[in-house]
Parts: sequence; structure tokens; C-alpha cells
Amino acid sequence: MISNSGMTVDEYMGIYGHGRSDPYDRDAWGDPKLSKLNIGCGRKVMRGWTNLDFMEGPEIIAHDITAFPYPFDDNTFDYILAMHILEHVPHYVPPYPGDVLNGVLDELFRVMRDGGVFEVHVPHPRNPWTLCHLGHTRHVGLRTFQGLLEGDVRSSCEVAHLAERYRLELLDHHVWYNVQIGRLTDYHFRKYLKGAGEGLTRLLGRPEVQRMVFRLEKVGR
Repeated sequence: MISNSGMTVDEYMGIYGHGRSDPYDRDAWGDPKLSKLNIGCGRKVMRGWTNLDFMEGPEIIAHDITAFPYPFDDNTFDYILAMHILEHVPHYVPPYPGDVLNGVLDELFRVMRDGGVFEVHVPHPRNPWTLCHLGHTRHVGLRTFQGLLEGDVRSSCEVAHLAERYRLELLDHHVWYNVQIGRLTDYHFRKYLKGAGEGLTRLLGRPEVQRMVFRLEKVGR
């Protein structure tokens, strides 16, 4: 089940890094002691991870994330990565009763251990590609997880009913900005101007991608 091939963290950073999809915890990504799930991996097959996608491929478990249950036991993973996948989840897939995102999160939390880390990368709502992309079906942001963060089962957010069994603690919320001035990009600002460059990207750019990282607490089944 665990991949022995695929990309290392350094190889991933060389292809997808440079400030657009950087890991929250680079050490955890490469820690062989942690059981890690890369859901909806696509071409980003990670070495030392369980990689799951609806497309078949080397070192990939082929499974549609809208088909429940997932082929894993309860409390299997310490770390789950959802890299640009939740915005593709359709709203309704019969026979599931309701928004399918509820089922996806319920399954992810089921297979995650208590205290595990859930890292989510999605387009920012102000990114024009968020809903212009034909494969995108929804905005995903902090408000999506509001009921789980606040433990408010009366919340109107789409995953509120999961708060009866799960709580989330926000560990990180980071937004990357896109800047293009001549040949200069946000990458150059951050690299050469350090902290000041981060401020300039926020001032001059538009939000492009956001990373949200949560710690899961299981409060009842």
C-alpha cells in the first residue's frame, strides 16, 4: 500500500514549490514513521505515502473519492494531504443523501487518527480560475469548516453535522499571491526582498492559492 517510488519532498519542491504549493510541515512530509495519505494525488505521487486517485497508475490506489467507504481501516493515517482536490468534489452523487463533501470529509476523518493533521490546498475565492475551471464545482475556505472549528452543531455551514463527532483546530492558514511586473514575479519578491517581499506581494498581487492546516480531534462516534 505504501509507495516506495514517486517523488521525494525535494523533488516535489523542485517541480511544484517556489511559493505556490509549499508544504506546511516539510519534515512531516518526509517522515517515514508517519502514515500519510495523499488523496486525489493525480501526477503528484509521493514517495513514502499512500497515494489515492480515481485514475490508475504506478503506486496509485485507484478509488473514486466520492465512493464510500474508502479502502482503509479506521484510524490508519497520521497525516492527510488534499492538494487541489476538494474544489473538484461534486455537490450531489446519488445515492448519497446530501452534499457529497460531507461524505468525503467524514471518510477522511474516519481513516485519520485522533490528533492527526489534515492539510488542504485550494484556489482562493478571488482567483478567477476558482470557478472558471471546468473541473471546479465549489469554493472551499475557512468558512467551509466553520462548524468543525467552533464545535457549533447549529451552524448553517455545509459540514456542521460532523461537529457532533469531530473538532478541528486551525494550525495554519496561508495565502499565496500572484504578481507579474515585467519579468518580476512574486517568487522574485520573496526570494530577494525576504519579509518585505511578502508584504509587496500582498499589496500588489491578487490572492491565488490558500493552504489550510487542521488538527483533528475525535469527540464521539
